[in-house]
Amino acid sequence: MSAPENSAVLVSPVATNEAIYPLDPEHWKLRVVVFGAFFSVAMFIIVLTPALLGGDGLSIIGVLGGLIGGYLASALAERFLKGRWHSSRSLRVSNSGVRLMKGETVEQEVPITSTIVPLRWKFTITRRTRVPKGWWMYACSLAAGDRQITVYTFISPKDNELFSRADQFARLHGKKEIQKAGAAPPQNLRQAGEERRLREAEEHRWLAGGEMSFSDFTDLLDRLDQQFQEWTPVSS
Repeated sequence: MSAPENSAVLVSPVATNEAIYPLDPEHWKLRVVVFGAFFSVAMFIIVLTPALLGGDGLSIIGVLGGLIGGYLASALAERFLKGRWHSSRSLRVSNSGVRLMKGETVEQEVPITSTIVPLRWKFTITRRTRVPKGWWMYACSLAAGDRQITVYTFISPKDNELFSRADQFARLHGKKEIQKAGAAPPQNLRQAGEERRLREAEEHRWLAGGEMSFSDFTDLLDRLDQQFQEWTPVSS
């Protein structure tokens, strides 16, 4: 995973004091194109190499060259497209509240007039996928009844050490972490309720959350704290 991108937040000239944040920097269309670049370049090199070497069938050199060439092509495609080709989803923050958009359609809205339950949580990545193992996931959720908007970001261990807001995010432990640590101390009703809310919010993140770059995520937190101070959770 590449280093955090530069902030892509836009300020709308139409709505007063409205900020627009692009979501899902690695959306599925981009991933399809990146995979297509890998597959097409790899197959081209694998097929072309035997003809150039004057042999028949597959060539070990061709296979290795195809894998290397495909990897380089996909890396270049991702580097060029990421940050330029945005998904259709965005987050809009204005004086009236927060809206999750898909194009010009409102997917979800949390107005300022609602009673908001703000949640912020974090955990470490324990297995390597597209996000390196050891990185941190930080999430921010605003819930109002059956309405909920959740955004999140991933940051490196180095950035995590410098993140001044880290204590605003409750630590969410995975099942393996809990088992490794042994029996947990008994929870009171408040702690149990908070744990349940965080688990439910994490499930919502999986299903409908929007990923942001780290720079946009920190800018969003600053904006929320300035415009909606009552939505800022108490530091854990």
